[in-house]
Amino acid sequence: MADDPNPALRRELDAADVLLDPEIRGLADLLNVSVSDDLRTQIQFLLEMRTRRRHLIQRVLNALDAVRVALDALAADGYPTLDNIELPAALFDELQKELSDLTAATGVFTPVRASRMSVDLGAAADKVPRSAARNKGE
Repeated sequence: MADDPNPALRRELDAADVLLDPEIRGLADLLNVSVSDDLRTQIQFLLEMRTRRRHLIQRVLNALDAVRVALDALAADGYPTLDNIELPAALFDELQKELSDLTAATGVFTPVRASRMSVDLGAAADKVPRSAARNKGE
């Protein structure tokens, strides 16, 4: 299998997942004991938050696994090389004739080029010195 594309991230996520596991189990257990409704609400909130985080971590780990599978498929396809193929002479001659025809066809077109360009900058305006502009605003 291909190398992990981000082993440091995988280690970090695995470690976080290991920490979440007993917290999730413990919070689920707390929902089964006699506690007030207010505390039950807070426990449920924490359980949902940690469960969501665990699912997101698992999604990233699955994506890292999918990258490894895709890299293996790419390597099996011969990446990074992509070889040209040899054509029999008759097919190569046919291809060359088509290329010649395409070159001839594009030769009947000519690009439109600008023959003249003009720029109108408008009337000149006096520049107000910065110190005068500052004093005017005061």
